[in-house]
Amino acid sequence: MAVNSNATNAIDAQPSYNEIGKTVPQYLKELEAYGLFIERLYFDGYLPAHKREIRLQRLDAYLRQLIVFQAAHNKGLESKAIPERSEAQADKAASFSLLDVSSTKSPYHRSTPLPAPSFLVPAVLDALRSSPFAARTEVIPGEADTFCAALVKKSSGLVLTSDSDLLVHDVGPRGGVIFFDQLDVQRPDADDSAHLILYANVFRPQEIARRLQIQSIMALAFEMVIDLQSSFQQVLNCTRNRAVSNGRKSIDIEAHEQFVKEFADPYTSIRIFNNLGARCSAASKELWPLLDPRVSEMVLQCLHDSNSSDDINVFLSTLIEDTSRVSAWAPSFNIRCFAYSVLAIALGVPDKVRLSEYVRKGLRTVANKVTRGTLEQCSEFADTLLRRLGHIDRSSSENELLTGWQSFALHEALHWYHDTGRALPDRGTIGDGLGRAGSRSWDAIHLHAQCEGVMYSLRMLQQVFKVVSGRSQSIHLSRSKPIGKCQSLTERLPSLAQILPFSLNTSSVNQSLEAFRESREASDIGKSEPVNGNGAIKR
Repeated sequence: MAVNSNATNAIDAQPSYNEIGKTVPQYLKELEAYGLFIERLYFDGYLPAHKREIRLQRLDAYLRQLIVFQAAHNKGLESKAIPERSEAQADKAASFSLLDVSSTKSPYHRSTPLPAPSFLVPAVLDALRSSPFAARTEVIPGEADTFCAALVKKSSGLVLTSDSDLLVHDVGPRGGVIFFDQLDVQRPDADDSAHLILYANVFRPQEIARRLQIQSIMALAFEMVIDLQSSFQQVLNCTRNRAVSNGRKSIDIEAHEQFVKEFADPYTSIRIFNNLGARCSAASKELWPLLDPRVSEMVLQCLHDSNSSDDINVFLSTLIEDTSRVSAWAPSFNIRCFAYSVLAIALGVPDKVRLSEYVRKGLRTVANKVTRGTLEQCSEFADTLLRRLGHIDRSSSENELLTGWQSFALHEALHWYHDTGRALPDRGTIGDGLGRAGSRSWDAIHLHAQCEGVMYSLRMLQQVFKVVSGRSQSIHLSRSKPIGKCQSLTERLPSLAQILPFSLNTSSVNQSLEAFRESREASDIGKSEPVNGNGAIKR
């Protein structure tokens, strides 16, 4: 999609969540205009424990990208004032055509690539849920590729993906796989008036296996996994020979079973989900497809793992932050701990089950153990949160509401700086980090990331409240008026496209700073701690 041509650095050049939200439905509509019908849009809602190492490798890869980018711009990023786009300009920036797939990208992206926007998937989901594709969009209780394969096998259709694992799945005799980067729009001849035609390479795994004279692509893939040194022809010959010897000659049975399990029938996941769903209210099950993948995964772990000794793991997104400092997720830790605690109380998660957040610590992604709060501690924290959110309840217009939430995020960051003995950001840093003009120091970039972390932590809390509504254990939560009031306030939380990136003007920044000073003078709130070890809700 189009980058901001006025931008002078890679961060400013990234498309906004609003532009991303407009692009995705438009892209799907264009696909259908070429004669395709999109039956389902599946998103991962739960990844099994054996994928944990892959998850960590992916997070570390994003972190390395960010480290390299920061090293190349260690003095910050030059930036000119970028005027706010009009609605028409934003629509134009978000416009997309399949003809633009190979268009020239920003040089900043080519030379020093950044990780994808931190909340890309939730923003895309927000957009799809308010589009004509809403009924076809699902966050499912498992890995999306298994559900895609099962649907295609049943309908003899095609999977459009960027994941080569789909070639290994059983998509049936007529099912096929198309990769996003191989879509191409051409005219059938040189006549400019001719209709455009959508072309793509279609890979049909069973047909490929037949031509290679092997039982399946899965058999070939397994040989490639256990023998990374051999050439393709050697692996292919080994696959054929193993088939002749009934497939079990000199094979690691346990490794083979584990490999096959990764591509198992997705309805196993559905049966598990249905069993777990019996522990949720009907209303909760209906809203399940509306959860963000990270929240869905967290809830499913709470339900599924509560009778085991396994940790519940939450993998936080990579923020565009200063990697030499404490993680930008730190100022919002207490909000997330509140969410985890409310969820655990409502779902009856035993104390023996530990919860860990995977977050950047230094130049690594590590697990931080989280000590969940009691009902009393949750109520006390909710009361603290309400005092800081009081202005939200008084907001009448949409603009007031947006400014109110953004100001709250800034307040939370400032409280964290104050409570942990760090120097507060100056007005210039706040203006550069949360406004629209001026150069971007890494102090400003980090502050913006901290505020993004606050907003997404509130979104996690909002979705947790929706999940626990109607639960029998929630009766105890509902007796706490502060918790109930917090739930009502989070219902007013805007979408990601509405609230990010931040756009506080000078007047709003000054008002926020003044309000922060007043709150510090009048507050009896104790100090919170950064995320650098065990955590618990602090007043």
